[in-house]
Amino acid sequence: MSRLHGIIYAEGVIIISQKKADLIIALITMAWGSSYLFMKMGLDSIDVFNLVALRFGIAFPINRPNFL
Repeated sequence: MSRLHGIIYAEGVIIISQKKADLIIALITMAWGSSYLFMKMGLDSIDVFNLVALRFGIAFPINRPNFL
């Protein structure tokens, strides 16, 4: 069993506190909910194709390490 920044790793299972789990869920919910607002604002200012290209252009470098 090892410990890193309040996260306990034991036999392939990650154990975190309830408080930290609630914080992570709140952050994900805010990010997910705000994406609709940003899409609406983006569609008012640029074309659909350009907005989709921008989203993929941002997402690809962020997610690239996950696929290597």
